[in-house]
Amino acid sequence: MGGKQLYAWCAYDAIYAPGVVGKTAQISSRDPVTGEPISITITPDGVADVQPEGSVVSVVGGDTDLKGGPESPRCSQMLFFRSRGTADKWLQGRAGVSILTVEEVFGIAKEFQIEPARRLGLV
Repeated sequence: MGGKQLYAWCAYDAIYAPGVVGKTAQISSRDPVTGEPISITITPDGVADVQPEGSVVSVVGGDTDLKGGPESPRCSQMLFFRSRGTADKWLQGRAGVSILTVEEVFGIAKEFQIEPARRLGLV
């Protein structure tokens, strides 16, 4: 992001951070099922590119413990997947986890993190 290599604890953090800081970011990740690479470009205003097309994100909600950092049940289950198929394999036996497109997750981040930060003049 902004010419610097940074790390995020979970997929959601990687998606919302560029909008909050006002920089474009190139996200590189690996599908936890196949190990294959995923590449996503996020601008402060949206998703510019997703490779491979059809990559998705696991998002935790519901009754899952919202406390803690990277070791929390919430953050440790928010991952990128190359396809809905690999996400569905990983999802088996996990409760409170949804699979969304990268664009859908950016929309949530925009509403709950990015726009509030802009209204407060933090961006």
